[in-house]
Amino acid sequence: MFEPFFTTKRGQGGSGLGMHIVYTIVHQMGGQVALDDQAERGCALKVKLPLARFAAGAAEAS
Repeated sequence: MFEPFFTTKRGQGGSGLGMHIVYTIVHQMGGQVALDDQAERGCALKVKLPLARFAAGAAEAS
């Protein structure tokens, strides 16, 4: 799902880059993203971000 150009709607306008972009941004921020395999319907993601890292940087900037 996170691979670039993965799509189930080929020929219907989707480029298949949406989840790859999410994955790239989250990893650049030092976080993790994964599919939630316990979702009853549809798709659910788990996103973990290192908030302490950004809080420390904001305090130094003040």
